[in-house]
Amino acid sequence: MTILRHASVVLSAAFLTAAASAQTIQVNKENRTIAITATDKVIVLADVATLHIGFIAYGPDSDSAYAAGSRTSNVIVKALTTAGVPNDSIQSENQNVSPVQEYQIDKLTPAEKAQRKFQVTQSWTVRTNANDAAKVLDLAVKAGANQSGQIDWSLKDENAPSLKPPQRRSSVPAL
Repeated sequence: MTILRHASVVLSAAFLTAAASAQTIQVNKENRTIAITATDKVIVLADVATLHIGFIAYGPDSDSAYAAGSRTSNVIVKALTTAGVPNDSIQSENQNVSPVQEYQIDKLTPAEKAQRKFQVTQSWTVRTNANDAAKVLDLAVKAGANQSGQIDWSLKDENAPSLKPPQRRSSVPAL
């Protein structure tokens, strides 16, 4: 066991000397300096997903578009809360009722154009467990969220993956 420890010390000293010689630092009896360079990387899977969910609904007039948008909005939010997403995890981002621009309906038939004079857009951010992101997105899309899909990934505790300084024990004797 003692021979193994001494071999480890000799190999460690040889490695440090070789690493130091690759740099411009001189390691000798006059200059009692040991230079060590280390690089580390932490890879952690996200545990929080923030989904961007929204829809566009159309109507022949402002009131009809608003009514269609209200129905779609209620269906989407009910689907999410019924599935267990807490109300405080659903935050409204945008709501808008506006006329549809002519260039948006150029290629539609006259009957389709008549039904798309106004549009309602609404969007939310939904914060959920990363493992549930696909399920929550699927529920929203099936409930009518036709402008959805962007997901931002993050950590509940942004400081959790940081490395703690390692306990260092040196068995290399000073030169």
